[in-house]
Amino acid sequence: MYNGKKVTAIIGAAGSGSRMGGPLPKQYMKMGGRTILEHALIPFETSNYVDNILVIAGQDFVTLCEGICSGFFKVKKVLIGGATRQDSVYQGIKTLED
Repeated sequence: MYNGKKVTAIIGAAGSGSRMGGPLPKQYMKMGGRTILEHALIPFETSNYVDNILVIAGQDFVTLCEGICSGFFKVKKVLIGGATRQDSVYQGIKTLED
């Protein structure tokens, strides 16, 4: 909570990672024993200012993303992303409660 208002972080993890050239999008690759997505989630999970986290995943990776996110208490939902990053983040914004 910040200034008496709930804070929700929206993590865009729907990219294809095509420039990386691996078998999985880069957010699901491991680095230092954790996926890059986990490394991105940790600061928000441990922040006293963030109440909830929404993660936007590519349609083909929702189940994988949900599995990774299941270890994070503040992740409230994994949503399917859109055609562009802007579309994906908009999906997250639309789900926010007042």
